[in-house]
Amino acid sequence: MAGEEPSESDLRDAVNHAADAVEFVDHIESDTQPQEVYDEYSVVARIDESRIVGDIDRLLVTPDAFHIIDYKTNELSATTSDELAEHYRPQMLAYALLQHDWNRDVRASLRFTDEGIEERFHWVSDQMTEMESELRSMVDLVD
Repeated sequence: MAGEEPSESDLRDAVNHAADAVEFVDHIESDTQPQEVYDEYSVVARIDESRIVGDIDRLLVTPDAFHIIDYKTNELSATTSDELAEHYRPQMLAYALLQHDWNRDVRASLRFTDEGIEERFHWVSDQMTEMESELRSMVDLVD
């Protein structure tokens, strides 16, 4: 509850989530050998009258791809990581489209730190136009 001090269990959970995130990023970075790395990378885009704003938890840039990493602390007891990945798909799609170099693929990883599970999305550079149409239709539903 708001205003309450965290319990020992809360603190232990936070440390475990952070440890999982660090281990996951270390593994991804060793596999990708990024040229550039950004933490809390802010992105803003306009689609017609709508504005999309977000922060990518970790962005890795390689010669052929952007790798977006987003940490999620959702408890997975009430739903599956597949269902949550589908829920977060518009967010990942927006982040993917906000990378301005459409000559690179985009890989997005949702890391569910509660269970240490990763859900991935992968878009190749020639899919960007259809991705933009998909995101535009999602924005139209909200407006």
